[in-house]
Amino acid sequence: RKANSIESFKDESRYKNALFMQSPIGKNLYKNRLKIEQLFSILKGLYNLENPRLYGQKRYERHIKWVLLSYLIDEFNKVNSKISSRKYPWNL
Repeated sequence: RKANSIESFKDESRYKNALFMQSPIGKNLYKNRLKIEQLFSILKGLYNLENPRLYGQKRYERHIKWVLLSYLIDEFNKVNSKISSRKYPWNL
């Protein structure tokens, strides 16, 4: 677990993740992880992402794409309605 360097990683996925985290994009994403976690929390609450009863990766990916499309449409409507809150609609 406590490797001295990235080169000592034996797992290829872990090595690629470590390289990504050292890139400028990875560092920026890591800085914004709180915002990302808040967005995932909102998506889970509004669109029932916690325990979907979907089996298979393709079905789950399709579900996620529809959820993201729905979220973007909702955000577009909020901008047009001049709503700036990220709260759930029933708490506005």
